[in-house]
Amino acid sequence: MTPGERARAAGGFGWVESAEATVRATEARAAGILAQGAARIAAAEPLRQTLWIPDRLPGLNEVIAAAKGRGGRGHAYAKMKRDLGEFVWANAKAARLRPVRRARLHFLWVEKDRRRDPDNVSSAGRKFILDGLVKAGVLPGDGWAAIESWSDTFTVDAKHGVAVTILEVQ
Repeated sequence: MTPGERARAAGGFGWVESAEATVRATEARAAGILAQGAARIAAAEPLRQTLWIPDRLPGLNEVIAAAKGRGGRGHAYAKMKRDLGEFVWANAKAARLRPVRRARLHFLWVEKDRRRDPDNVSSAGRKFILDGLVKAGVLPGDGWAAIESWSDTFTVDAKHGVAVTILEVQ
């Protein structure tokens, strides 16, 4: 028999029983709070995250030129795709984006001027961004199962880049 058990049997150390009761009550309260928190999270709005990608991404015309360069072998395109995928991956990791199963995406393309057409700006850039998000583990893929939809908005500002808003959908 331990000293605590002997003291309880003798009717002493009532504070031990009181402390144990307090611990049990606190644990029960904590479990209730955790359950309430889980219910609130389940009922909360879907996960919304934003990634800022600084600088100008190449447009579709530049990508086509890279694919045609040096005899049409596509070495420049392969390097461009790899480098930009790693650039987006690094920005996504730095932003600590959480993984989503399925997403609705919004791209805010911020250009320094209006020289490039909106379709030229977004077409190639979106591909590099999606590939980088897949590599970073934010999206499980860039196919039908992982992407519900996307939308684009275009604006002009001295601080150019792309803001990607990722909304998790069921």
